[in-house]
Amino acid sequence: MGLLCSFQSCFICGQSGATITCCEADCDLSFHLPCAKQGGCVTQFIRPFRSFCPTHRPEQAVEATPEPGTECLICMEPVEERKTFNTMVCPACKNAWFHRDCIQGQALHAGFLSLQCPLCRDNNTFVMSLFTMGIRIPFRPPSWEGINAFAELGERHRHCDARECLFPGGRAEAELEGPWELLLCSSCAAEGTHRHCSGLRNSITSWECDGCAGLGTASRGDSELAGPSTARLSGLEPSEVSREPETISPNTGSLVLSGL
Repeated sequence: MGLLCSFQSCFICGQSGATITCCEADCDLSFHLPCAKQGGCVTQFIRPFRSFCPTHRPEQAVEATPEPGTECLICMEPVEERKTFNTMVCPACKNAWFHRDCIQGQALHAGFLSLQCPLCRDNNTFVMSLFTMGIRIPFRPPSWEGINAFAELGERHRHCDARECLFPGGRAEAELEGPWELLLCSSCAAEGTHRHCSGLRNSITSWECDGCAGLGTASRGDSELAGPSTARLSGLEPSEVSREPETISPNTGSLVLSGL
């Protein structure tokens, strides 16, 4: 068999060594597996692992035609005006259109357990149709559920985001306590500062970044001047906050500020 294949020519590239032959009884066309897509051949990656030339390849038994301007639900680029080798449709909803290359890429990432129609979420009919049309679907969990795939999401923020970090060891270093302790924003935990870099006393245990403290909407100039040290602080002594004394007007009963 190996000797025979070495003499068989690929009808697509013309080179010898074509080991795949169309399974149609009266067809003797052979081709290389890497040439299959280029020549419009279909190779089914499920038992009995049959292959078909462009003349005898299966087609989706779905009576559907894309509306003008229909886009692939994966790449959002226009599809062809009808079902072809490169344009496919979900047999369940008949409304989800996609390119062969796009759904093949989706299948390789999702795997057999998670692959479904991007629109109607059908699984069984959708997947079996893809198998028939020569889409390779690996029998494994989706790639995004691999070991430690989301490990970085559990990592704690570990550097100072002050406009000017004063710690000699750099932004990524900190001490367990004292002026060089790293405080994270008490709301988002996505920004941090050394106490000394933002002028925070040791008695202050809670700090918020500018975005969470409501200063993120200020103008660019104001934001640059403010810096992390102007973010809202919890634990300030009453004497540290300058306010105008408030009084109640005896005539109107309204709240007014002294000196106005």
